[in-house]
Amino acid sequence: MTELNTGTDKLLGRVHGPVAVLSFNRPESRNALSDEIYDGFNTALPQVAQRDDIRVLMVTGEGGAFCSGGDVKGFRASHAGEGESMTQEESLDRLRRNQMWISGAFRKLPKPVVAAIPGPAAGAGFSIALAADFRVATESAILVSAFSTIGASGDFGSSWFLPRLIGEAKAK
Repeated sequence: MTELNTGTDKLLGRVHGPVAVLSFNRPESRNALSDEIYDGFNTALPQVAQRDDIRVLMVTGEGGAFCSGGDVKGFRASHAGEGESMTQEESLDRLRRNQMWISGAFRKLPKPVVAAIPGPAAGAGFSIALAADFRVATESAILVSAFSTIGASGDFGSSWFLPRLIGEAKAK
């Protein structure tokens, strides 16, 4: 096993033979997404794409959860010290842009992406799982979209991926 540089301890990167593993590592928040995680993907995915010894990418989560979605409170707090006065709308818009980038990067990656889901995958975490080429889940895994409960459409492209995976009638 060798390390794969992500630039952060919030997204762990390892290479096991031909498999690169990126693992969400914020178990205290059930692996909620953060700026550090977005930056980690931005650092790691080009390496995965360029390395000939890597043939597949597996994305998973530490601490029994895959990813609980976007950490909106944490996102707003992380920018409070930068002199920015972000409204909730601005925070959500910035969060959506980051999230769309990951789904697009998965689709453009010239290698298959496998989501290994050890537990809850909710909101944006659910959408990340949908963006993968393959999904493998434990029996205790829970996959939930949750966007409609707050009057939002799916982020990370879930409203595009879900009907293509299970059919339009089941996705409604």
